[in-house]
Amino acid sequence: MSSLAITLNAAGLQVMPGQAASFTVEVRNLGTVVDRYRCEIVGMDASWVTVTPASLELFPARELDERGRSDAPPTVGRFTVAVHPPRSAAALAGAWPIGAKVASEHDPANRLVEEATITILPFGALDADLRPALMGGRFGASTALHLANRGNRPEAVTISGSDRAERLDFRIDKPSGTYERRALIPTGLPVALATVLALGMGGLAVASILRPPAAPAGDLGLLPSASASVSAQVPPTAPPVEPSVTVVAPIPPPATPTAAPTPTPPPATAVPGGCPPSLVETTYAALGGATSFLGLAAGAGCDIALSGGGSYRDFLGGSIYVKPGATEGAALQSNLRDYWRGLGATTSPLGYPTSNSAPHSNGDGGWSAIFEHGRASWSPATGGSNCIGLACIKILPVQTFDLLPIAPISP
Repeated sequence: MSSLAITLNAAGLQVMPGQAASFTVEVRNLGTVVDRYRCEIVGMDASWVTVTPASLELFPARELDERGRSDAPPTVGRFTVAVHPPRSAAALAGAWPIGAKVASEHDPANRLVEEATITILPFGALDADLRPALMGGRFGASTALHLANRGNRPEAVTISGSDRAERLDFRIDKPSGTYERRALIPTGLPVALATVLALGMGGLAVASILRPPAAPAGDLGLLPSASASVSAQVPPTAPPVEPSVTVVAPIPPPATPTAAPTPTPPPATAVPGGCPPSLVETTYAALGGATSFLGLAAGAGCDIALSGGGSYRDFLGGSIYVKPGATEGAALQSNLRDYWRGLGATTSPLGYPTSNSAPHSNGDGGWSAIFEHGRASWSPATGGSNCIGLACIKILPVQTFDLLPIAPISP
C-alpha cells in the first residue's frame, strides 16, 4: 500500500498556445516518517511546464497528532503547475492526456501517478505568397500560390480566381499530396484586376494587377467575385503547398479570310465611331490622336465610367483618364499606366493622373506623370517608382560664397 496520496485539480483546464494556465497537485503523507516529495508532469514537453516549489517536506499525520507540535512540517502540501505551450504548430490543438507523478525522496519506489486531460485551444496562422506576384503575357500567364500552415489546427484551403471585367479564364491545379486535417479559408487569385483575399489571415488582402493589352476592364476596385475554385487540405507544419495557377485570356475566333483591300492609313484622331463626344476624345485629339504615343484605340469601346464620376479609355499605347469634375483628361503611357494600376489605380494613394505622361530627358526610355497626390515614374531599367506628398520634394544643398569687402570708390 502506498504511503502517500495525491489529488490532481485540473478538471476542464484549457490553455491557449503562447499563454499560461495553472493547476494544483495536492500531496498527503500517509507514512510514518517525515518525507520530502518531488512532482513531475509526464505526457507533455518538460519545457512547457513549470512546477513550484521544487519539493515539499511533509510530516506524517499520525505522528503529528501524537506530538501536537504547531511548528512541525505540514502533513498536506500543494504543488502549483503552470502550463505554457508555445504558439507554434508543435502545440497541436485538442485534448492532451497528462500525468502528475509524485515520488518520495526517502523511498524512490514510493511514488504515485494521477492522470488528467488538458485542452490546448486552436489558433490559425496561414501564410500565403504569390510567386511571381506580377505576371504578364499576351494570351495568358502562370503563377504559384505558396501556402504555409503555421498554426496548430488543420486548414483546408479553397482557392478561387476572379476578374471583375470577366474577360479571363482561370485554371488552378490541385496541390500534390493528401492531408487529413481541415479548416476553411477562401482566397481569390490576383490576375487582371483580381485580388488575393485570405480571410483566414485576418482579412489581409494582397492585390496584383495584370491587364492583357487588348482587354480593357471596368472600374478598378479591390473586391473580388469568385469565378473558379479548387480545394486543397494543408496540415500544420506541412511544407508550403504550391498550387499552380494559369490565367488565360480568351482568344478571339479567327476572322474569315477575305480579299485584302489596299490598306488605308487611319486618320490622326482615329477613335471608335458612334461614341458620344467626351473629354477623352478632346484630349486624344489634342495630343495628336493616333500619331501620339497612345496610338490607335484598343477595340471599338467608348469611355468606361468609374465610380465617383470619372472615366477612362484604353489605347494601344496607353490610356486617358478623366477625374470627376475635371475639364480635361490626362494620358498615361502603357508601362507607367500598368505600374499605377498595380498600385490600385484611382483607389491608390496617388489618385487620378493630372498631367500627361512625359518621356524622361535622360534617354533611359522611361516615362513620368503627375498625380493628385504625388508623382510616378517607370523605366525599363528600374521599373516603377512613386512618391506621395512631401516625399516628392527634393531639397537642394545651399551654396555658400565668400564675400569680400567693397573698397570705397574714389571721387
